[in-house]
Amino acid sequence: VSHYEVMARKLGIELRLGTEVHAKFMRSVLHTYDVCVVAAGARVDRDRFAAVAGAQRMIDALDVAHGRVQPGRRVVVVGGGKIGLTIAEALRKRQGAEVTVVEADRRIAGDVKPAFKWRHASWVEELGIPCLTSHRLVKVDAGGATVCDAKGVQTVIPADSVILAAGAAPAHELFHEFEWMVDELHGVGDALIPRGLEQAIQDGYRLGVRL
Repeated sequence: VSHYEVMARKLGIELRLGTEVHAKFMRSVLHTYDVCVVAAGARVDRDRFAAVAGAQRMIDALDVAHGRVQPGRRVVVVGGGKIGLTIAEALRKRQGAEVTVVEADRRIAGDVKPAFKWRHASWVEELGIPCLTSHRLVKVDAGGATVCDAKGVQTVIPADSVILAAGAAPAHELFHEFEWMVDELHGVGDALIPRGLEQAIQDGYRLGVRL
């Protein structure tokens, strides 16, 4: 991040921080710009858990990652992919939280590239983080999370906070809002398809060269 901040200053790139970009903003700068690049990333996909009782109680993983929300001492992380594992490991290592990871698939780290999977596996073991694979979330209430295994057996995991880190949805809304407000509209990174850091940087580089 520091590298990109320095390069932006050196190249004279204007940065407008604390600015929410939406249709009203785009109308205010209409005809000012020829090209718009949407690099708004992705969001945690709450729609996948709309049918889960008490789903509204779950904390967004990105809010936890950015420090906007502080989870309790006992935590259940729903999602054993790279986001869920990273948050679980950080909460356990830095704050000493009691963390349990719940993953619907048979293995954790499903969206982690092969060369890095073993790292998460060793960290989880080293930190003593239980990972319940082949378990799906059934209910969230004040007492914690109720999960169900492949055989239908339900288990209640006591928790102060339940963090949703399963699945990511791209920020497609901005594409629909901006389509008729600028002559040339592009998307890069997770705003197109949630993937990884390297792919996002490559997207930005290739588009930057074209522009």
